[in-house]
Amino acid sequence: MAKRIRIKLLMDKPGMGQAGDVVEVKPGFMRNELYPKGVAEYVIVYTGPRNRQAEAEQVAEQAREKAIKSGQLDPSIHRDLYIRLRAKADRIESLSAIEFVRPRIRPNDSAIFGSVSADDILNQLRSEYQVELDPNSIEIERIKALGQYTCQIQIPHLGKFPLKVKVKAPQA
Repeated sequence: MAKRIRIKLLMDKPGMGQAGDVVEVKPGFMRNELYPKGVAEYVIVYTGPRNRQAEAEQVAEQAREKAIKSGQLDPSIHRDLYIRLRAKADRIESLSAIEFVRPRIRPNDSAIFGSVSADDILNQLRSEYQVELDPNSIEIERIKALGQYTCQIQIPHLGKFPLKVKVKAPQA
């Protein structure tokens, strides 16, 4: 199959489309016929570096509109607030787990000195992942033994998000 390129028609062309349509044609046809006569222009695919923040905001806005339509979100929530909340939720969802190291009380026991509390989780999320949360947004009982646990993080207007918490002993 011959290579084809995308072009935008600047005027109506019978058999191809109307002005403004984006169609695919052979490169030679565009180069020799359409472009010199001003019938079409090339569609430029790459227009510079990506603006990832703008793309993320656009995706968040589409998610917000979808949530409003489905009745899961109050339409009075301001767009900028929703984008900030969605960014927090995305960062939390992207974490596989957060880890804490605590010494054992006895060598072969899972009980630990100290504990892991909601404040410890908040501080680690703030310092290592730049996620600021309300102190009341984490649902977890104080962890007093080695192992893996799951806490729930409540983000206003978006719901609860699970976060794994691993507590391990220091390497000897």
